[in-house]
Amino acid sequence: CGAALGMGQVEMSIGKEKEAELLFRQALELAPLTGQASSVYMIGTLEHLINTLFKRGAGVDELSPLIPRYQEAARAESIRRGQLCYEELDSLNASARLHEARGNPEEAK
Repeated sequence: CGAALGMGQVEMSIGKEKEAELLFRQALELAPLTGQASSVYMIGTLEHLINTLFKRGAGVDELSPLIPRYQEAARAESIRRGQLCYEELDSLNASARLHEARGNPEEAK
C-alpha cells in the first residue's frame, strides 16, 4: 500500500496523472490489509485519489463514494489523536467541492 501510494505521488509530480490514479486506486484496495496503519494509509490514499480525480474533472458519480469514506477515516483519525487533523478539514473541503460540482459541474473543474 505504501509503495503504491508513494509511486502514485511520484507519478503525479512528473505529470503522469493516469498512472498516478491507477496506483492510488491500487493503494486504496490494499489499505485495509495494512493492520494498525490502515487508517493512515486510507486517509493518505483517499486524499491523493480525490485530488487527482478533481484535477482531471471526474464526474460526481465517481467522487461521491470516495468523499464520505475520506470524511469517516479523517474523523476517526481526529478522534484518535484527540485533536482536529488537517485531513478532516481537507475532507470537508472535498465535500464542498463535490456539492459545488453537483450544482454546477463545469465550475467545479
